[in-house]
Amino acid sequence: SGRVVELVVNPEHRGQNVGKRLMEAMEAFFREKQCVHVRVECFAPNTVAHAFYETCGFSDRTIEMLKSL
Repeated sequence: SGRVVELVVNPEHRGQNVGKRLMEAMEAFFREKQCVHVRVECFAPNTVAHAFYETCGFSDRTIEMLKSL
């Protein structure tokens, strides 16, 4: 499966479908490599990114938790 660890679009270019085009290009690359799934990581407090990934067709699968010591 393919994995997108981080996708960052410069603030001055947000709202111009740059992120969507990048995700489409990555998905095409993964298809060429015979991947059948794509995983994407999203920092939990980043609700804007989470909503963006949902519009790209992603759904929640796991929850990772962290505790500071």
